[in-house]
Amino acid sequence: ETRVHQVWLDPLPARQALSSVFEGETWWRRSEPATSTGIRACVGLLDRPSEQRQDPFVLDLGGIGGHLAVVGAPQTGKSTFLRTLLAALCITHTPDEVRIYGIDLGGGLLRAFEGAPHVGGICGKSDPERVRATVRQVRAVIAEREAAFRELGIDSMADARARGRAGGLGP
Repeated sequence: ETRVHQVWLDPLPARQALSSVFEGETWWRRSEPATSTGIRACVGLLDRPSEQRQDPFVLDLGGIGGHLAVVGAPQTGKSTFLRTLLAALCITHTPDEVRIYGIDLGGGLLRAFEGAPHVGGICGKSDPERVRATVRQVRAVIAEREAAFRELGIDSMADARARGRAGGLGP
């Protein structure tokens, strides 16, 4: 009996461990800072059936394309995606390279990251004062960064990274 060559790859699994698609090195094992290549996070697999391949799905959060909005109906995986993104950022970037602040208006799944050294704060809808404090903290960080950029003559985060002054803008 002759078998026909399978043209298509198997479909992506419904669930997949981040470690099975992880691209790159953990921050504690790499030799150069991740900020030299920007802020990138592998969050899953991208299925490309017309090309008969599946590639790591990497988000590049550096530069002008570095913004992300997550929208969807209730129970569609938004919090699961954000947990995956936070985990990927925490294992590939040092706490000096990535600071995380979160306001979890869902079921509280992001609270698992509260103790991570990368996290400045995670709060939920049940604590409006912490939400206000988190927003104040993020505004203060932005104001400090803008002042430091002006003082140091830095034009962008790419420029700051190139000068080795990311995160807290220290040396």
